[in-house]
Amino acid sequence: MNLTSRELLHAGRRIEVTRREMLLLELLILHSGRVFTREEIIDRLWGRVEPKVIDVYVSTIRRKTAEAVIETIRGHGYRLGTPPDTGA
Repeated sequence: MNLTSRELLHAGRRIEVTRREMLLLELLILHSGRVFTREEIIDRLWGRVEPKVIDVYVSTIRRKTAEAVIETIRGHGYRLGTPPDTGA
């Protein structure tokens, strides 16, 4: 993800993301490793939306990247996922 140009590149191709998807990714990238609850994400990014809206954005990002770029921490929230081990 290029934060300056707000472009998301995945597996060598440009991925179209909405402004809100980009904001969510940016938050998680800038705080890599930190787990955010839905409520924290809402407070930091959007204000008044239903907490389940975050689940929809996470699902959409996963579908667009074909990977679990965002990891679900059951009972806690979301964080930037760790890349799969390639054995290299």
